[in-house]
Amino acid sequence: MFQRMRGARVRDRRAEEPVDAVHDVDLGKLLDSLGLSEALEQGSVRCEFCDHVVTSDTVGALYPRGEAVRVVCDRPHCMARLVTDLNQRDGGGGSGESGR
Repeated sequence: MFQRMRGARVRDRRAEEPVDAVHDVDLGKLLDSLGLSEALEQGSVRCEFCDHVVTSDTVGALYPRGEAVRVVCDRPHCMARLVTDLNQRDGGGGSGESGR
């Protein structure tokens, strides 16, 4: 489902909404702009779902919740929970486990 392309809005064939994507090359700039680079380097960022330490190499997704930016690791289970959580939050129903 997740495709990475430089500064592109990627349309997943199964989704109705475009997905914002960032290429690995540009991820550092995005993390800097969000003030997350140092925290990721220090090991103080944890996955929203599994609570494992997330590094710049294991970032799976970033998404807003309220005023904060939430970080999800790249483990398939956590990415699936993110999709379910976002579907439920947006009223899309979704299936599988519920998010936090």
